[in-house]
This record gives sequence, C-alpha cells and structure tokens, in this order.
Amino acid sequence: KQVAILYEKIQNNKIEKHTYTVKETADLLGVTCKTIYNMIEKGQLETVMLGHLKVLGTSLKEKLGAS
Repeated sequence: KQVAILYEKIQNNKIEKHTYTVKETADLLGVTCKTIYNMIEKGQLETVMLGHLKVLGTSLKEKLGAS
C-alpha cells in the first residue's frame, strides 16, 4: 500500500524537496510516523541527521525507480 501511495505522489510530482521530516514523510504517504520509523529501520528509506532525522527525497523516488 505504501509503495502505491508513494508511486502516485511521484507521478503527481509531489516529491520535490531534498529532505523531509519523518512527519512530512508520514503525511505524504498517508501512514503513521511509527510506520516511517519501521521503514527506516528495515532500510527501506535513507535518512540523514540534520538536527533531526530527515528522509531523503531521492530515497523516496529511488524506492520506485523514478528519477
């Protein structure tokens, strides 16, 4: 389900930023922050620490092979 939502967001050009907070990522995918943390722990999303944990926009796009 998350992949389908992500694919729709990418197709609609909604993933435009370089980094997203966990909350922004959760809101974008329509899931909870806990789900995003689980995805991060499983290596499904790449992150960086910029004061707080940030999800890379490129990671969201690469998950589906979009550019």
